[in-house]
Amino acid sequence: MDADIYLHVDELVKLIAHEVDVIGAPVRLKGFNKFDNSPVFNTGKLIEDKGKGLVVMDRIGTAVFMLSRKAVDVLVEHAKENGDIYGGNPHTRGDADIEISQYDIFKTGVFDGEYLSEDYYVCRVLRELGFDTNVDMTCKTKHNGMFSF
Repeated sequence: MDADIYLHVDELVKLIAHEVDVIGAPVRLKGFNKFDNSPVFNTGKLIEDKGKGLVVMDRIGTAVFMLSRKAVDVLVEHAKENGDIYGGNPHTRGDADIEISQYDIFKTGVFDGEYLSEDYYVCRVLRELGFDTNVDMTCKTKHNGMFSF
């Protein structure tokens, strides 16, 4: 969860209760639709409506985003298979003797002519690996900035 997001604990419990491997909540972006001043959310295209506010979308921003241990393990294995592993950096970690494998899971890239940020990129990979990108559209969030969205 991003630091500038407010999510009531009841909403968090609701997300966990879905018992799915990948789930997020819609978050208003800090801005408005330039054509009609409507809110803009960090969600993608609707794929399936599971009912009671739970939908599958092609992507969800990671402002409020949860992955199961299973999803994380599959992402790590995918990174290993693709050579997306790197070691510690003494300039950022401070100790050149510590060797910890790190996995480049939240990458960015251009796919089908569209730039995907790290959150949309990981959703694309998760979907390729067989996971649904679930979104609970009933979750209420606040995105804090100059004022709360």
